[in-house]
Amino acid sequence: MLDQVNTNRRGGEEPKPKKVATAAVLPSLSQSDIVSAMKAVQPRVKECFNQYKVAGIANVSISVAKGGRIASATVTPGKFAGTPSGACVEAAAKTAKFPPCEAMSFPWPFQLH
Repeated sequence: MLDQVNTNRRGGEEPKPKKVATAAVLPSLSQSDIVSAMKAVQPRVKECFNQYKVAGIANVSISVAKGGRIASATVTPGKFAGTPSGACVEAAAKTAKFPPCEAMSFPWPFQLH
């Protein structure tokens, strides 16, 4: 073992540099990916209505980070913005699960009733 170490130090072959993998290009979310993920969140949104008893449509701006993680979910200005109901809907929307994808943003209306 010591001979191998000494041989390498005396001018044996240099290790070859490893190739750096290029960043993989992820697919965009399809309409069905978005609908499936957001429909899965609806039971949590229903809990928001059951807790606060405020009916209406909470429009949420969803931002998905590269890889499929929710980067942000913000209730847009309107009836639910800045309210406990709105904060509950934002928290519910942040639990959405997407397949690995490129970053994107989209609006989503949640019906509370």
